[in-house]
Amino acid sequence: MSSSKMSKGTRIIDSIIKIQQTVRCCLSKLQVRKLKDLQRHELKVAQSIKYLGDNLPKSKPKKQPSIMMRKPPIYKKTPKSQDEYAKSIIIIQKHIRGFLQRKKFKNLLIEKMLKEQEDQYETQIKKVEDALIGDEFYSNAQSPDLSEISIMNQSVDKSVIPSLRQLDKVSKFELPLPMSQRKKFSPSKNKKLVQPIVFDFDIYILAATEIQRVYRGHLVRKNLCGNFYRLRSRIKKIQHLYKNWKKRRSGQLELAIKLLSKHSNMMTTTFGSYQHLRSIVLNQDKNGKYSKVLESLDMKMRDVGLFNDRENSRNLQRKIIELEKEKREEKARHTKELEILKLRERNLIDDYMKGMKALKYQLEISHKNNFELFGKLFKRLQDAKKEADEDYNEPSTLLPENSL
Repeated sequence: MSSSKMSKGTRIIDSIIKIQQTVRCCLSKLQVRKLKDLQRHELKVAQSIKYLGDNLPKSKPKKQPSIMMRKPPIYKKTPKSQDEYAKSIIIIQKHIRGFLQRKKFKNLLIEKMLKEQEDQYETQIKKVEDALIGDEFYSNAQSPDLSEISIMNQSVDKSVIPSLRQLDKVSKFELPLPMSQRKKFSPSKNKKLVQPIVFDFDIYILAATEIQRVYRGHLVRKNLCGNFYRLRSRIKKIQHLYKNWKKRRSGQLELAIKLLSKHSNMMTTTFGSYQHLRSIVLNQDKNGKYSKVLESLDMKMRDVGLFNDRENSRNLQRKIIELEKEKREEKARHTKELEILKLRERNLIDDYMKGMKALKYQLEISHKNNFELFGKLFKRLQDAKKEADEDYNEPSTLLPENSL
């Protein structure tokens, strides 16, 4: 057992030393990077100043008025990710160093904790003994040490033990409670005596393992740099989309089942939509949740006779014949209405022509000069009549020419 404990202890120490080495390397690398960045910045500034001094014309600067002179803006420095990493690494170092110091004083710490536990047990035993001595039943004991008293051989006075007659007179509230019901000194309810001892050293080991786990995650993020956070955001987006898709899919399945139950009662008009919904359910219901519902609906449709191809073709042919009949009837009705309109318009034009002829005859007698005007009007009416006849003879665009 001791060898296994030593091996575990050495493993923990080795892992902690490795962590320290990696942390120190990271810190040194960060410092070197900062120095290099500063040197580059200084070189760039010096080069830019030299360039400006050589190229710009030398002239005295104009004095600006005091109102226009302003202080330069103060820009707050935002903390960089490298600074945050450095702080976290320093915190990890502190934890590890404290753990190593506690490891050195392990034996002393255990001895101290054992002494504290022994003192605690002794004080609790003394409290129990004092309570028993102060009790009414044990008040007549000769010696205070309970180990020396033998309760079986002890002579108990009859005056202490009450008789049945005395018990009837005494109320229930005056009687003493049994030991199990006393809250202060009952060992069943005092759980501190039964609690296991937890050493601080065990807590330190757990803390060290947690630090190791956190530091490994830190190394992974450091190697990935900015890509880690982008990757994490993309993964979250994908998870969110997948959850929404799952919810919609479950809703689509339930809706399809409801529509199927409705369409099964509605015969041939919804046969195409019924098949579409059935295919959705078969594709999505992988667990077979709605298999019994589908079977019952299929039985209904077979009883009606929709799943037979011959009956479907017959139903379609009947529909086509009915539509063609409706088309013929509509065409005949349209032709009759057009003929009636033609007759009405022709009668009106004839009446107008007769009236114009009578007027023309009267005007020829009275006003010979206006004869030409009435002749032109008459010609226009004849042209209008011809155009109307031609329009009626043309095929109508309202009726559909192509049949089903």
